[in-house]
Amino acid sequence: MLVHQGEGSDTPTEPHHTPSPEATSSHHTTSSIPLPSIPTAPIPTVTQTDTTPIIQYFRRARIAHLQMQHLELLAKFQAHEVEINRLKERVKYLEDKERVIGDKSGDDAPIKGRRSNEGEAAAEKVSTDSE
Repeated sequence: MLVHQGEGSDTPTEPHHTPSPEATSSHHTTSSIPLPSIPTAPIPTVTQTDTTPIIQYFRRARIAHLQMQHLELLAKFQAHEVEINRLKERVKYLEDKERVIGDKSGDDAPIKGRRSNEGEAAAEKVSTDSE
């Protein structure tokens, strides 16, 4: 029997046989037989107690490398602390210097003929006059 594949197809093909589920289930009847149980023993874990010289060498090298990194980080940390303390002292010095300059500007005012707060009062008077 020839079956056409579709409209416009001139090549006929043979139909394929698809097995039914009943046919496949008859072949698997042997798997329902229980298998005899076989006692099993646990597999022992293998632990290597002796480390090879190459492993010891790499461990020691790694430890030495990490110790060097630690020392370098400590040195950098201490250098940063010194820099921070130096900057704090510089800020304190500049603040003190600014405070002294601020105090001197009040002392210099009589030389200029008026006090520094008189200038602010004059500016305030000008702003109220313009309103």
